[in-house]
Amino acid sequence: MDRNRCHDEIVFVYQLPPEPRDELCRSLKQSGKWMDFADHIKCDSETKRQCGSENNPMDALLTVWSRECPRIIDLYCILNKIHEYRLMDVLKKFVSKENHNLIDKGTENADIISGYEGRNLNSKDSKIGSQNFNQIEPAVSKNKKFLISELENHRDTTKLLNNLSTFSLSNDSSVQLAEAGTSKLINKKFLPVESTVLEVPFEDLKVATMGWKIVLGEGSFGTVFRGKLNHRLVAIKRMDKWLADNVQDNNIQRQQLLKEMDILNVYRHDNIINLFAYCMAREMPCLVYQLMENDTLKNQLERKKKKTPLTWLQRHVIAKGIAQGILFLHTGGRRPLIHCNIKSANIYLDKNFKPKIGNFRLAEQLEKDNMKASRISVTTAHLPDDFVHSRKLSTKVDVYSYGIVLIELATGKIAYDGIIKILKGMVDNEEGIYIPFLNDLGVETAYEEVYKILITLGKRCSQRKPEDRLDVESVLQELDELQ
Repeated sequence: MDRNRCHDEIVFVYQLPPEPRDELCRSLKQSGKWMDFADHIKCDSETKRQCGSENNPMDALLTVWSRECPRIIDLYCILNKIHEYRLMDVLKKFVSKENHNLIDKGTENADIISGYEGRNLNSKDSKIGSQNFNQIEPAVSKNKKFLISELENHRDTTKLLNNLSTFSLSNDSSVQLAEAGTSKLINKKFLPVESTVLEVPFEDLKVATMGWKIVLGEGSFGTVFRGKLNHRLVAIKRMDKWLADNVQDNNIQRQQLLKEMDILNVYRHDNIINLFAYCMAREMPCLVYQLMENDTLKNQLERKKKKTPLTWLQRHVIAKGIAQGILFLHTGGRRPLIHCNIKSANIYLDKNFKPKIGNFRLAEQLEKDNMKASRISVTTAHLPDDFVHSRKLSTKVDVYSYGIVLIELATGKIAYDGIIKILKGMVDNEEGIYIPFLNDLGVETAYEEVYKILITLGKRCSQRKPEDRLDVESVLQELDELQ
């Protein structure tokens, strides 16, 4: 860590410089309050035991917790709850001045400001029906809104990125936008925060990827590389200029990249990919994400690189996680956000096979009825015919796409154009819910009833008429009922 780094650039707990981190860990170890801290982040008993066996349990706990990407403001507010005001004073230079008065006001506003919901660290689902997610509300920026077009010719991208709030949030009427374009915090469950997307020089990304050596994937957007940035494994999406046929296409790609950056800065959820940083290099702009150790759902189902087949329990958890992410996009904001490109290639799996929805380049916020999408995916296998023909936006577009993903999860077959008509035709033409010959071979028989529910829900979500498709809440209810 650069000791001269500006405090404003230090946002996450893992970025804390050695001096304040050491003081924090030493003090909480000596006082024994690291146990209280563990309870506030909902640390499971096994992780607590393992950390307690270390020479400095608080340092070990902080290391484990940092993997969840908590912010320093989250840490600051937990210290407030356990009455460690001196340590809050140590950290206050890393949080906004408006929160400094928490040191004097006690725990009164800590929950409102932080909004952090602790996760059971290292916990795994042990049975069908248990949930491995914690919904995180989207953050409402208190700053001025901006239009993506404003960024195109703006020289100071950093300042503008601190004003990310195009996707204003809350479906609660108590959260309103002021006429001047400033989000006002009325409902306590939405918190005002600055942008946490950090700018990184292009040369640093080149070093992080060892000269762009390890390619994770390629597509119409460019190339994704594996790298290590600030001691963290990351995936770096680089937009390659040569992919654009002309200046207009190049501008469209840049706008889509900026849109994705805007969305991921605001929509934060356990089942949505986490964006760490960006680089607006003139030739090849980049986005930096958390690395997904278990690749995409598509590659898992295709069993590339001799991957072990996903178990039925894992498939059940993945199906629930995707639905949770979609529900958050549709209901977490003041207006629904339609992803428009839900497919297995855009579902990423972390080291615990928790699904994360990615690739928001085509996402659209539903501003009004009869609104049409500006663009649709070239690959239409996961899109309903009514959307392909009319481009009319609705939440039912994502529901249909999710239904196809459920069928893929059940059968292990990928929904490419030409194949999906056969696969979906087989599913639709079969009577009853159990279709033995489509069952993914090689999967352990435990929890095989998951196959039936995935096929059933997949059929009901991918109905031809939008009004006949299930809503996501109903899908989650039925997945939860499978014990």
